[in-house]
Amino acid sequence: MEYASASIGGYILNNITKDIEIHNLPSVLTQFGSDSLIVTYIMNVKPDIVAFTCFLWNVERSIAIAESIKQQDGSIRIIIGGSEIYPGSIALAEKRDCIDHFVSGEGEWFFHKLLSHDEMRNYEQVINGNRVVVQPADELLPVEEIFEPLSGMRLNPMPDGSAFFELTRGCPHKCSYCLYSKNFNRIRELPFELLVNILTDQRHAGRLSELYILSPALNNTKQFLRNVELLTRISNRIRLHSEMRAGGIDEATAELLYKAGFRSMEVGLQTTNMASLDRVGRNSRPDREIEGMRHLKNAGIDIKIGLMPGLPGDTKESFLAMADMLIESGFKENIELYPLMILPGTLIRDQAHAGGINYLKKPPYYYNYGWGTSFDDLRDITRYMEDATGFTHVVRRLPDFNIHDDGLFCRGLCIQSDDLLLWDDAYIDCIETNVFDYSIQVRNEQELYDGLPGLIRHLPDHELFNIILYGNTTLEERIIIDLTKTMEKDNFIRRINIFHDWKDGCRLRFYQVLNKYDRYRRAKETYSFITPVFQVTRENSGDLKLIDDYEDNILIAKGAFAAVKRYSKKFADATESVAFEDPSEQKEFYAMIGHDYIQLPYTFKVARYQGRR
Repeated sequence: MEYASASIGGYILNNITKDIEIHNLPSVLTQFGSDSLIVTYIMNVKPDIVAFTCFLWNVERSIAIAESIKQQDGSIRIIIGGSEIYPGSIALAEKRDCIDHFVSGEGEWFFHKLLSHDEMRNYEQVINGNRVVVQPADELLPVEEIFEPLSGMRLNPMPDGSAFFELTRGCPHKCSYCLYSKNFNRIRELPFELLVNILTDQRHAGRLSELYILSPALNNTKQFLRNVELLTRISNRIRLHSEMRAGGIDEATAELLYKAGFRSMEVGLQTTNMASLDRVGRNSRPDREIEGMRHLKNAGIDIKIGLMPGLPGDTKESFLAMADMLIESGFKENIELYPLMILPGTLIRDQAHAGGINYLKKPPYYYNYGWGTSFDDLRDITRYMEDATGFTHVVRRLPDFNIHDDGLFCRGLCIQSDDLLLWDDAYIDCIETNVFDYSIQVRNEQELYDGLPGLIRHLPDHELFNIILYGNTTLEERIIIDLTKTMEKDNFIRRINIFHDWKDGCRLRFYQVLNKYDRYRRAKETYSFITPVFQVTRENSGDLKLIDDYEDNILIAKGAFAAVKRYSKKFADATESVAFEDPSEQKEFYAMIGHDYIQLPYTFKVARYQGRR
């Protein structure tokens, strides 16, 4: 969501100058666009300045896009800011010739200096040859100058109707693993009336369904109870979500929050190990937090309990004992696991260096071992928690099999296995989405094995690829595994999945679609890397009775849904395992099982390979 760019853009127009054009990258590109498509869009705009807001999950991709822009037009000034820009970030690990300025601090402050032609040299540091502009702690933006883009009508909700509202900058807590309090030495709160105005503004009626209130400690905000009571007195049908520590939340407050419209809440517990909490500066009482969480849940609020394995002093045994206690207390479906990150700029990174702690030097900067928990312990914890709670960060949903001949961008290409032998790398130009599908009709196994290296070799670094193989032959999976391992490069997806199975960290996801049940069953019994998918047609629809809703994956062919409608109901709790070729039949299925169906206001096309051009 383009919240930062919308906020900074509004600030510039309100406080510096209106004699400027500000373009926010359209959300369809930020959500779905490939690197090359984003670069093409930017070059067509012909900007003087391109600014990126970087976090650990997009910094490497942003730098790659910046390099492409600079190669095409060296006169464009490129600015990179965001919470990632601190000493120790991968962004500053080497000289980045494509970046004119890195910014550590608030974007509004920087652009006020830049566009007012203020002297920058007094604020500059040089890190590995990079010019880094650092905002002083005593020059934070006055709260009355912060531009809130949703109320200012510069921010559109996402296609699912969700949006952000920044209520607070800063945090009263001083946890050593977090940047909230270190970024800002004082807390600034926007007027609560802004939130009330958004919730009552008829311009948002029908298009805004959920609002994420950005405030790291909602119940520590000024006049918290008065403001929550105020929300109960307005006619609000928008679901609210925020963050808080649950300690001190009694039954009456929890019920008041629900009445005010809060339907979900993040309540980071991290650990119940008091020694660990003391070492990271987290001043909390786990017993009181658990009591508050129970009140919130009983009130009907979907709580998200964040647990953080790897904190100093915690062990595998103590962590799993805590998890078992929470599960036995009825919080099984509320637990979410967030491995410890040693983020640039945090106090815990300084402590890690002093203690010789091992952690990833690239995003996501995961802690590996050294504080009482080993790497193997973290992998064991991850597996145990996934089995015990069902929660996982790994996306295991089937690709989008909807067939569209026309669309806004190209999201897939259909080819034959013999086409691979004559593969032209110019066809990477058709990759216009950051998740792209290659659908390959396998006529001959050897053609597939011989041709895949030519396809994989030219794929861009920052996209995810689904390689979907059609055919009923049981393939030599080891050949495909060895090829994938040989050609794999270091990447963010691999690193963020280091505590999961090797398959889960691959940028290349292999699927095989089979329409003969006995061949599908054999593939399922044989494969460990390729995901077999049973294609249900009108002719084989009777075989759906043999399918297990949790253990199998199915693709309902176009026109087959009517024949399998009554059998498909068993997938109501496993929608990630069922896909459709026909979007209208998919919509009918979701309506039948009573699930929300989010239909984007645009479609993406699937092209057909035409051979060498």
